[in-house]
Amino acid sequence: MPHLIYLAIGFPPASKSCAYRMKAMANAFAQSGWGVTAVSLADSSWEIDNGTDQSLLVGLNPAIERAPVNLRREDFEPIIGRWTPLHARNPDRWKAQFLKRSTRDFPEKIFGAWRTPLIEAVSAVYRTKPADLLIVSPAPYTTLAVADAVHKEFAVPYIVDYRDGWSVDVVNGGSAFEVGSKQDRIEREVLKNASAAWFVNEPIMEFYKDRYPESSTKFSVVRNGYDASAVAEITPDIPAPSPLSFGYLGTLNLTIPALKNLLEGWRVARESVPGLRDSTFEFRGHVGAGYASGAGGHARLISEYEGYGVSYGGAVAKADVAAVYSRWNALVLALIGGEYVTSGKVYEYMATGLPILSVHEANHAACDVLDGYPPWALAEPSSPEAVAAGFTLISQVAEGYDEVSRRKALDHANSFEYKRSMSSVVDHASALARPPAEFTNQANGSQATGNQVLLQPHRDVEIPAKPVVTLIAAQRIVATTLEKNIPVLLAAGCTVRLITLHDPRSSLDAIDLVHQRLTLQAFKRGRSKATRAIKRNLLAPFSSLVMKALKLPQRADLLIRMDPTLDEWIATTDVFVALDRYAAYAAKNCSQRAGHAVAILGMREITRLVTSSTQQG
Repeated sequence: MPHLIYLAIGFPPASKSCAYRMKAMANAFAQSGWGVTAVSLADSSWEIDNGTDQSLLVGLNPAIERAPVNLRREDFEPIIGRWTPLHARNPDRWKAQFLKRSTRDFPEKIFGAWRTPLIEAVSAVYRTKPADLLIVSPAPYTTLAVADAVHKEFAVPYIVDYRDGWSVDVVNGGSAFEVGSKQDRIEREVLKNASAAWFVNEPIMEFYKDRYPESSTKFSVVRNGYDASAVAEITPDIPAPSPLSFGYLGTLNLTIPALKNLLEGWRVARESVPGLRDSTFEFRGHVGAGYASGAGGHARLISEYEGYGVSYGGAVAKADVAAVYSRWNALVLALIGGEYVTSGKVYEYMATGLPILSVHEANHAACDVLDGYPPWALAEPSSPEAVAAGFTLISQVAEGYDEVSRRKALDHANSFEYKRSMSSVVDHASALARPPAEFTNQANGSQATGNQVLLQPHRDVEIPAKPVVTLIAAQRIVATTLEKNIPVLLAAGCTVRLITLHDPRSSLDAIDLVHQRLTLQAFKRGRSKATRAIKRNLLAPFSSLVMKALKLPQRADLLIRMDPTLDEWIATTDVFVALDRYAAYAAKNCSQRAGHAVAILGMREITRLVTSSTQQG
């Protein structure tokens, strides 16, 4: 039986859009009689990034072995006690140093430092179970160097499956780096030694043919597609009820200005079109990653349009995708980029058979896929008025939509099912595979297992059952992330308190939460009459100047230290949660003052820890 090593960072159960393509490709090989070992990150690594979705493992061929690698993004580390002093005190300066440091081994920010550990991990898999073929699926692009290094050591042929090109700027067009640069030399060498390279669309492949003509005969297109099992149970309301419900499902990659334009276009349409007056527009999927998941600038902007029927409902497990689509009457496909960006979500959108409003440039690769899909309209994101016109048009389509229209839409979508798009992949790969050369198996013939773990495993921090949790926010909070997570903590028996530099949104009034706002009044408070006199007479007159002179992390920390009314909170807290990275310094210092407490970053992490602790209990 031939064996494939599939270097696929983002393989299920990673809650990433690339997981669908990776799952389809691995299944295609396994169903054709190949042994498949998928090398990806450990689940604990994905938990601090975009999270995991265990329902993605449903339908994964059980013969596929997973080799998880314990590499974690240092900039997403949620355990503040593991941070360096600089990281907590000045996160912006630390981030700049981290990005520079991460490119020492490979010229890719953040992921360049993974080059050597990934080479070691893939080599360990090969030594345990030699492979006939290696497929690498960048990004991250440091995996390109891994494939080439393993090829040179073991003479295993490899194929590059580009989900996005490295040398092409898929968002803005043109080159991502200059010909002759270090990145260009690496990629040219990788493609020279590769047996083949696959691309998700024609424009990216043509760019690569022009860029690397010496390797162009190896290039071909392997399109994205959709997983039929994810959309098989969709039962939309036809005819559509009134008011209409619009939805966006996917990772939100729009820039803040582009998102603002989209939301303003929705507002204009909703206020000017009688049929849209009470309609809703729901965002689902990933909005921000790591500690900022559901709590960053994008989520904050979405929350500002709640009065216009806009909401964010969080990520969606694969098992729940059909139910979410079934609630909507029309879909909004808001994409970045142009001719090089197809996106994976466009195929799943079509497989719903629902009306689709595209909000992206007219010269966009998604248009090539949508061309011929009957219930489709395009609104260029040039202005709110143009977006509003698109919403008006697609609402008319949705109001008159019937089963005949949906069947025609599904007829167009059926040709893009993953099983069809992957049909030729295995044949092509089989022709390029090569049986492993004579090799001394340093593992004495032992077989890799699905539970194999490479490198040092991650250990969670321990928290008590039903902990007292104090949240600290240095920036303006996003109400939706608290509204979603705090009820989970309260239901688990936690006591939750909030310290902020800014007033929380009034929508938090419905949550059972004790709140303390940090103000300059802390300069007038003290633990004794003498201290209060010193603060009132010497410090208070200069308090505003002091605050302006301090960076945000030190500002929040100082105000907490100066306020004796918070002493009891600090002494009785088990877990301090920084809601943003500028609050991490205060959370770290508070945990040290408490002595027994831990400090973590982000609502996602505390919710995960509490939920995990409850389940184990």
